[in-house]
Amino acid sequence: MMPSKFLHLKYLNISLVESSISNYDYFSLIPFLSASRTLETFILRITCFVHTADRHHDSVLDGVCGDQLHLRQIPGCLRLDNLKNLRITRFRPSKSLVELTSHIVQNAAALLRVTLDAAAGCRGRRTAATNWCSPMNTEMVREAHKGAEIARKLH
Repeated sequence: MMPSKFLHLKYLNISLVESSISNYDYFSLIPFLSASRTLETFILRITCFVHTADRHHDSVLDGVCGDQLHLRQIPGCLRLDNLKNLRITRFRPSKSLVELTSHIVQNAAALLRVTLDAAAGCRGRRTAATNWCSPMNTEMVREAHKGAEIARKLH
């Protein structure tokens, strides 16, 4: 993708729908972000229509030796000098999602806020009667803990 394509793009909100058979390579978004030099806010919303246990994703925690994460890198490719806000909903330890997040965090010098929402807010868990979020199930909590563990290792 040519770097001149999105010269004035400041706010980007991408929504992706994931199914039980999808293994989307989130790292493939890097060239798109690289073409958005003035980007200030990037939101990635991942929607999943299957139960967490039914999804097949390559956990970056599988095969980790000590504190070493073996992630793909694109040296010098991504410069997000203006990115201040990063939000990823339905964050989990999927290898390509962690690679994308790590690459953004390492290449965004002006980054002020990073939100990695493992539960995706209340989407799909809000009760009509009370307008409150229903509790997360055990698998959702487990995925959230794994995601938090990875996030701590990113920088």
